[in-house]
This record gives sequence, structure tokens and C-alpha cells, in this order.
Amino acid sequence: MRAFLVVLLLLPLALPNCRGPEAPSVEPLRRFYGAGSATVAEGVAQPAPGRPHGRYFGITLAGGMAERMEQSFQTLHLPASNCAYLFYRQLSPRHRATHAFVRITLKGKTTSSQFEFPLAHLARVERSEALLKRALPLLQAGDYDALLAKGNPWGGSVAAWQRAKPRFRQLDSDYGRVCSFSLQGFAYLTPTLGGRTRPLIRLAGVLVRAKRNHQFAWVVDPNAAPQSPYLYGFNFRMEPDLR
Repeated sequence: MRAFLVVLLLLPLALPNCRGPEAPSVEPLRRFYGAGSATVAEGVAQPAPGRPHGRYFGITLAGGMAERMEQSFQTLHLPASNCAYLFYRQLSPRHRATHAFVRITLKGKTTSSQFEFPLAHLARVERSEALLKRALPLLQAGDYDALLAKGNPWGGSVAAWQRAKPRFRQLDSDYGRVCSFSLQGFAYLTPTLGGRTRPLIRLAGVLVRAKRNHQFAWVVDPNAAPQSPYLYGFNFRMEPDLR
């Protein structure tokens, strides 16, 4: 089904070493993606144009875990970003202060893909998720007047946001009430709005409903004030995958 209310049209040289005893665990990735090989190591990346550098955590996923991602996604950036974020969320303040980025390597049967995520960007995702959690209960309760009031005026007028209410109500009727949102990955957006470039985060995942799940994405301003957690937009599709 056509996406609805889309507001925004939107390897450096490394010196790896073995994982130390205090290194974080990859268990959150195993719990999310199931059986497969997942290992973590630490390294230091030298400066290179367009690449993050400094100390990093290197996560390598292989076997069934990586192969399932290859089968389920047309682009692996989405699951790789989720892996980086799942790993980041458990990092201690010390690790966040001493490391610059997370490197994700996905090794399938015949291919290998690598992605790098600066910790500063992952921190923005964490702030965006916190704002999302303030809006999700409104979606669960079907309080669309309050939910759509959070639509950022930069993204559309109050009247434009309110026109989304019939669509949300139709989904409630067809697919059942909203139970939860399962984050599957994210992307950084840097649109120019009002003559200014604004860093936004697209949080893509699955809206879990009582009858049938579907894709759902939130576009969030990670710098919005907590007392005024504007959301930029919504984007939902009925297809069962995230391609």
C-alpha cells in the first residue's frame, strides 16, 4: 500500500585486538535476531577522509543471523543500524566516553557488508526514542487529537496533521488496537527546512497490533525539548516486511 502522510521526501585502517573481560556483551543482538554467530572486538581506526576514527567496538555477525537479514531486507543498513543501537544502549558511561563508533560487519554465505555508526549519532537515536515513547501511549489509546497535536508545524499545518485521523481510525478497525512498536533500525535525515538544515532521525519498525502488524516509521527531531516533544511525521505501510 502507498505510504501515507510522508512529510519529508525524503574501511578505515584498523588495529583490532581481542575482546577484554570488561567489554559489553552481544547478548542483546542474539535475543533480538535469534541463533547465529555474534562476536565483539575492540580496535583503533586511524583518521581517513569521510570515516569515523578512534577507538571502536567491532561487531561481527555471521551464520544464520546474517543470512536471515540478507533474506529479509533489500538493504542491510536498516538491520545493521539496529544492531549498533542495541549494542550502544547497554554501554556504560565509561565506554561511551572512550569509544568513537560501532562497526557492524555482516557476513553472509557469499557476501560481507560493513557499516559504521558514530556514538554521537547513536546518542541522537536514544534521544529520539525517548521522545517517541512519550507519544506512543497516545497511539495506543487512540487519542489522535493529542497525538497529532505533536506534529511539528515545520512539517505541516495543524489542519494537515488532523487530516490523518480517519486513516489512523481505519487502521484500528482493520488491524486492531496498537500494542507496541518494535524498532528495526534508523536513518539520519538532514533536510533543509525554513532555510536551516535540521538533523532528524527516522525510526523505522513494526507497529504491533492486536490483529495484524504493519510497518511504521516516525520522523523525530532529536533536539526537541522534552516538554514539547514534536514529531515531524508518520509513514506506514501494510507490507509485512521492511524492504
